[in-house]
Amino acid sequence: SMARTPLNARGRALGLSVVAAFVLLAGTAEERTFGTVSDEQQMLYTAISIATTGELGTARGQTFSIPRPGGDAVSPYGMGLPLLEVPFALAAGPWEARFGARTSQTLFVLLQVLLVTAAAAGAGLLARTLGAGAFGQGLAVFGTALGSPLWPYTACGFTEPLQAVCFVFAVLFAVRAVRADGRAAMRLACAAGFSTGWLVLTKVVNLLFFPLPLLPLLLAGPWPPSRGRVRTWCAAMAGVAAPVAAMLVFEVVRFGRPFSSYTRGQRFSHPPLDGAWRLLVGPNKGLFLFFPLGLLAVTGLASLLRRKEARGAAVSTLALSVGLLALYASWWAWDGSGGWGPRLDRKSTRLNSSHANIS
Repeated sequence: SMARTPLNARGRALGLSVVAAFVLLAGTAEERTFGTVSDEQQMLYTAISIATTGELGTARGQTFSIPRPGGDAVSPYGMGLPLLEVPFALAAGPWEARFGARTSQTLFVLLQVLLVTAAAAGAGLLARTLGAGAFGQGLAVFGTALGSPLWPYTACGFTEPLQAVCFVFAVLFAVRAVRADGRAAMRLACAAGFSTGWLVLTKVVNLLFFPLPLLPLLLAGPWPPSRGRVRTWCAAMAGVAAPVAAMLVFEVVRFGRPFSSYTRGQRFSHPPLDGAWRLLVGPNKGLFLFFPLGLLAVTGLASLLRRKEARGAAVSTLALSVGLLALYASWWAWDGSGGWGPRLDRKSTRLNSSHANIS
């Protein structure tokens, strides 16, 4: 039999950490609060409408829903999460026939648990790729799953867990593409691009950030880039193309033209400096108060910036974090509505992997 190498041992430790995180997330998920807010309801109803009728329209009456001349309405939110919810909506009927009415709530909560677990697994894999040992990888997994703002999202049908998954895997695949050669590099770059594109499909405003997870590809190697590096960039853009094209199609079908849902009472009108300090250290929404591991992660990010082989991932993480903070600090609902702690912030996944790298 093959002897167990340190690499195999670290891989097993990472796998066990992910399984343990999933068990803890599933065991603490609260099903009764799922689907109680208009935002999550509209995305869920869109998925159910696709699964049952093949249509995007839903009933009128939801907050921020956009009525159409035919008598129905459409959700103003991105299609990335509803598309993932469609298989669960298809399974809801047989599930309730077997286990009873209204028990299909479990299926949609399971999806959120899986997404948070995937974000945690991605953070662990990124930490390993950047050189962290078994302890650092486990720290990245548990820090993301249980020590970040993502944990409460198992009880909500919001898009933040999916966006975290897209962010972390886009950076992960981009970093690995830089270290690979030939077809492997092309496949990884395409996967990084697809993850970035699905991020835009999930939330249209993320179009502002889609190049940032791909920065490891741009910062690798000398300038001007080699022919192989240019082909890698082209593979990444090919991966971006399909989900971004789908986003544009859904925008036109639902609203008549792209980028119009944000013009319907949704504005970036809050004073950005006020929003920034409140999101970072404010007593009711401060990221560092509710996510103190983020303070340690800043030191990890500084360490990565000094390492040439990790600089692309560090710059990408820093750019994403600053960009997201700047954007949502000026959003009219910068606080993410009810509840304590940060909501509209997905920095935790990358920051966890950054800190774990020096552990």
